[in-house]
This record gives sequence, C-alpha cells and structure tokens, in this order.
Amino acid sequence: MHADLRDGYLGEHYSHAAAMRRVLDHQGVRLVQAGIRAMCREEADCEKNRSRIDLHLGLEQRQWDLARMMAPLKGKPVYITVDIDGLDGSIMPATGRRRRGLDYLTTLAILRGACEAGKVVGMDLVELAPIEGCTPTTSWPRNWRRRCSTMRCRGRGWVSRGDACAICGRG
Repeated sequence: MHADLRDGYLGEHYSHAAAMRRVLDHQGVRLVQAGIRAMCREEADCEKNRSRIDLHLGLEQRQWDLARMMAPLKGKPVYITVDIDGLDGSIMPATGRRRRGLDYLTTLAILRGACEAGKVVGMDLVELAPIEGCTPTTSWPRNWRRRCSTMRCRGRGWVSRGDACAICGRG
C-alpha cells in the first residue's frame, strides 16, 4: 500500500496516487495512515504537511502502539478508507499486489480503534479486484462493512457488546 501523497501522477492532479495529498489540501485535516509498504521520494518529502500526517509503516507493525496511533482521532470526525493492497494476500487475494501486509486481527484492531476514538462520518474500501469464485473477495468486504457499522454504532453509544447494530441490524 502506498501513502498516496504525490502531488499528481502521470499528469493527473486528482490521481489515485494523489488521493491523500488532495485530502491535505483542506485545512484542519490530519491523516493517520497504517500499513504503508512503499513510498516514492516525493511522498517521503511531503514536508509542508509533515505535522499533519501520522505515518505507520507496515514493517513496523509489531512495534505499533494502537492507543497512541488513534490518539489524534480522539473526538474528531473520522473518515476511514481501507486500501485492499494493505492487507496480507493470505486473507485478501483480490488485489493487484499480493505482498505481505496487515493480518485480519490487526486490521480489525485498527478499525475498532478508529471507530472508538472519533466520530466516523464515512468509510470506503478501495483497490478491490474481485476474483470470480474466490470467497474472500466477496465475504471480506461484506464482513468489513458489517463490523465497521457495528463498531461505529458502539463508538456512538448506540449499541453495546452482544446487541444488534442499529445500522445493519446484526450483532
């Protein structure tokens, strides 16, 4: 998974490789990125926004302190975007790049932390390349959406553990 902090890519200002840089065009926005595996020099040199980016490299995931990672989100509006490329190929083969990435439990812990720390205002899943007949390519995104909806509701105090989610109706 890339940081997507380029100013543009192949002449496109609004390229997929510049998505997070475009987010930083808005004042008051802070990024918390987890599982980054690769960055180009331009992304690494994104100095003018350095104070607004909390970057957690995938190679360092064993040293992550999730509470510290989520601290910048405390009480803030949070938009969650999950790049399928960041997941380990063993749990999500439906991606253009099958490399070692985040495992299932780490991914859920990050999602739970974000949902509990801030007010989730939206979420998306990108870079999915479905493989016909491959169950993880359809079940993981559905499961992710259900779990995030439930975590989002719990974070707002609408649902307690063991109860059904107010958004999706499942527990």
